[in-house]
Amino acid sequence: MRRNWKYLASAFALTAGLVATTATPALAYSPGTATPYKPVYVQSGDKYNFHCSYAHWRSGANVTWHCNLVERHMSESGFPEDTVVQAHSGNWTPGSTSHTTSTFSRKKVLGEAQLCVDAYALSVDGGTSNKSYACN
Repeated sequence: MRRNWKYLASAFALTAGLVATTATPALAYSPGTATPYKPVYVQSGDKYNFHCSYAHWRSGANVTWHCNLVERHMSESGFPEDTVVQAHSGNWTPGSTSHTTSTFSRKKVLGEAQLCVDAYALSVDGGTSNKSYACN
């Protein structure tokens, strides 16, 4: 039993030494956020308004943003599918503040399925935000 402990202690010490001396990779670039806001129905104009905002991107690195209105419906196999009904994109070079798109509008269409806004962004640094959704 004593001999087994000796081997285990030696193996542990070697493993700990290897872990301690192995270089750890630099932290990966952490992209900023893309936030969609759910479409809001405006009765007076019989339309939906929507917008998106982007924050926490590295200052000075050009960011391409996307803010899309999508119609979400269920496929025959029972999974949600999105169809882009209005797409918007642009560029922004972050400084010390966030970026909010202008408000986009789309006329209401009878029989339309659920409407959602999706938002995502890409940076010249290689960072890509996750695609986020907000639905009415």
